[in-house]
Amino acid sequence: MGGECFDIGMFGDISTLRDFISASKKNMTASHAPVPGVKEEKDHQVTMRDGEKITVRTYTPEKAGGPLYVMYHGGGWCIGGLENEELLCRLICGKLGFVAVNVDYRLAPEYVFPTAHNDCWDATKWVSKLIGARLDNSIQQLTQYRPQKTHQPSAPTQAKAS
Repeated sequence: MGGECFDIGMFGDISTLRDFISASKKNMTASHAPVPGVKEEKDHQVTMRDGEKITVRTYTPEKAGGPLYVMYHGGGWCIGGLENEELLCRLICGKLGFVAVNVDYRLAPEYVFPTAHNDCWDATKWVSKLIGARLDNSIQQLTQYRPQKTHQPSAPTQAKAS
């Protein structure tokens, strides 16, 4: 489609629309050069409150210690998936040094409200536990940190007016 706006009415059903968007996003990602700075991409199967599992993909930068970015793709809770924001997550990870987390929540109409919302919240809690373990380790390292004494320059003196 090359940047052109398409008529959403041309799709006979939501499945066809999903397939079109997925293929478009995959083509866009495939046409982009590899993003340097991404150390690892990993899919995790995360159990939701109803016992079902969803995929949560993490993107880890080469340099550790960056901030966290959690992506809940757009699509009105009925279209989209991991591939929608794959390139964006790679760019945020590789270029900005964020740990990026991409949540593949379940879609309507196959899954009724509030399934997608619950999936997003449950994935957020999973990320919190994952990051919490890393944060606990970082806090422990901070409490053991002893800064070296450095020379502090004295305050400048003012010349007396004559």
